[in-house]
Amino acid sequence: MLVLHDDVELPFGEVRLKEGQGLGGHNGLRSLEQSLRSRELLAVRVGVGRPGDEGQPSSTTSCLSRAA
Repeated sequence: MLVLHDDVELPFGEVRLKEGQGLGGHNGLRSLEQSLRSRELLAVRVGVGRPGDEGQPSSTTSCLSRAA
């Protein structure tokens, strides 16, 4: 299954492919794993930057607004 998900560990706009690795603490991936009963996921990680870092909006602002 191909999954696209946000990743605060990547700079905004950076994209990486991940296959068969851990969940990295991502609750959405954890939920998928539990529902599918499998970790066989091909994940496309889309960087959203860490909220609060220099040049990054707060998590509330970034979650409730459109990406530029």
